Amino acid sequence: MATPMQVQNQQVTPQQPPNPAQAAQLQHAEIDPVAKFKNLLPRLKESLGILFKSAGEVFRYHATQDSGTRPGDSPQQKFEKSLEEFYALCDQIEINLKLALEMHSHFLDSMRYSPFPVVSSFKMDTQQEGFHYPQYLLTVRTQINCATEIHDVLTEFATKMADQPTS
Repeated sequence: MATPMQVQNQQVTPQQPPNPAQAAQLQHAEIDPVAKFKNLLPRLKESLGILFKSAGEVFRYHATQDSGTRPGDSPQQKFEKSLEEFYALCDQIEINLKLALEMHSHFLDSMRYSPFPVVSSFKMDTQQEGFHYPQYLLTVRTQINCATEIHDVLTEFATKMADQPTS
């Protein structure tokens, strides 16, 4: 155990803060589902290899058991654990790919129905022309209000048409 004098004499080296480019890339990797997919792919490959090895061990165990010899402990639990890990990684990849598809669909809708593209918050190019998210929300609210007004006018017109006597 260190004495208080020894603790005072130890120099503490502060951690270097990441530069802005590294921080932006890290934030981009945390947000972007395609980047998450790319990070999960090597883990999935490794998990598949472990799954195949444990399946081979289970197969070998049952083969020795069928031949009449007494094998050791069953590798069934290891196989089930590696299978669960493989399925969990597959589920994460599926979720990220579905999210990427949904984000792409939203982007296409934004391009179709907005006069300017929406600027992503995680893109490093800030000189790009387009809406920032608050401006985009304002545009969407305006479009919703216009659609509501059109709906109200059409409902009022339909009500008046139904109230008029037919001649």
